[in-house]
Amino acid sequence: MKERAEQAQFVIKVPKELKDVFFDICHANDRHASQVLRDLMREYTAKHAQGRLKLK
Repeated sequence: MKERAEQAQFVIKVPKELKDVFFDICHANDRHASQVLRDLMREYTAKHAQGRLKLK
């Protein structure tokens, strides 16, 4: 049986208009906002982590 990766949750504050437009764009592209945010976090971390994190 595969082990599930440890997961964490966090809350961020953004302007309502930014959140609304972001969610609309995600929906229009048939993506969940959480998927897009994870992708953005992976890209940013890969660029700036300087080898501190091994991403799959």
